[in-house]
Amino acid sequence: LANLRDALTIPVIMKGDSGKSKLSLGDMLGDEITLNFTVENLTDSDVTYDDISVCALTDGYENIDGENMISDSVPLEITEVEKPESVTIPAGDETEISVKITLNGEQTAANKEIFTNGFWVDGYITLSAKDGSVTKSSMPYTGFYGDWMAFDAFSPSYFEEGGSAANGYIGYNSGILGTNLFVSDGEDKSEYESESYVGISGLIDNKYEINVRMLRTLVDTVLLVKDSDGNVVYEENLNNGLCRQPEVYNYFQNVSPERLSLPEGDYTAVLSGNFVYGDKSRAEEKTYKFYIDSKPPEIREPRIYEENGKKYASFKASDNRYLMGATANDGNNNVIRAAVKAQKDAEITLDITELDEETLEFSVYDYAYNAYNFKIGGVNAEITNSITGEGSAAFIASIANNSADADADVMMAIYDGDGVLIGADVQNVFINSGEKLSLAFSFENAPTAAEAKLFVWEHDKLTPLCDLVIFTEF
Repeated sequence: LANLRDALTIPVIMKGDSGKSKLSLGDMLGDEITLNFTVENLTDSDVTYDDISVCALTDGYENIDGENMISDSVPLEITEVEKPESVTIPAGDETEISVKITLNGEQTAANKEIFTNGFWVDGYITLSAKDGSVTKSSMPYTGFYGDWMAFDAFSPSYFEEGGSAANGYIGYNSGILGTNLFVSDGEDKSEYESESYVGISGLIDNKYEINVRMLRTLVDTVLLVKDSDGNVVYEENLNNGLCRQPEVYNYFQNVSPERLSLPEGDYTAVLSGNFVYGDKSRAEEKTYKFYIDSKPPEIREPRIYEENGKKYASFKASDNRYLMGATANDGNNNVIRAAVKAQKDAEITLDITELDEETLEFSVYDYAYNAYNFKIGGVNAEITNSITGEGSAAFIASIANNSADADADVMMAIYDGDGVLIGADVQNVFINSGEKLSLAFSFENAPTAAEAKLFVWEHDKLTPLCDLVIFTEF
């Protein structure tokens, strides 16, 4: 109630002989509160009140598991009361009444230690007659002890001091971007999460959200997205404002690269609006940093080895932004995970002793959830593009080496409708460990061709190292 004047007006219908009243909080300075109210007598007889009392209450609290939690209301001690000894309201008239109370300063000071942003003061003024000649009437009042305009409308975001998972963040599928999915339970997560790691993939068609926890309701609200130079690249007026709703978020859905049409780079989402209280208004804003990343991680020098009776997979990984972690999965509900502390380069080792090596696949992720999926061993290939027509065909194949350096033959073969080979194009390439190449294959005058297959051989084996990759209709 400090430094606030005329903070609240509450119409009250009085059920006594006097009829009705209107109560307002007047001067509220420190622990002194002046309650001004008007009593209107709707009867045809004078009414006299010679017993006027007032009480004050506030929220109580109890400490549960180290956290202070709101409990039932508790009384606030009133150390002084200034009030009329007797008030008479003439028939059909109204009278102004003022009651001034002083709260126990030690008690309010202790409350400030717990309710650091201020606390509510509630209570009743009771009017009655000592001889019981009139019906007792009471008027409720409420007010805020502290500066109502002092603290922000936005709750601290997840990455700010005092923030939590219940507060503001950019999210995807209920996850908080900027955190690490691979950190084990019980491990200190602080080294693995930061607003700097909030990445949105430009490769995945996901629905991202900005989740906002409000302490106040804002009007005239706007969502802006700015690039690293401060230029506004997206703007949306939020007609419904930002609402203060306990345990409920305000969602801004589909904040995706496709919707925003944003290229790779660093961005800032800015939510702004006006907090209005009476004739006072203050602009508020909250910022959330993120980046768009359209490049998956890369791997080098993958290998599987045995040591001290255990089997391990090891590889070096790198990313243009931040690596988050890696997995090994044998498809039999056996998954091994390893977290990376937001590094651009890391050497990752996974214990795969209990996994089936025959079906083992690996994935390495960055903080934008971009993934590179691979198997360790040999050369893998896939057709990425094809053009066919008029008996001719051209293909682009992507060749990846997930083992040591390899000298390999890559062959494209075409067949007729009976499965008879009618053409082949072979290219010999040297592929460094972890490297990817694009190779072009072309065929002329093959009008009877019905399908194409891609194979890879290494010179010392002359054995296919990959399965059929694609069938292409001619």
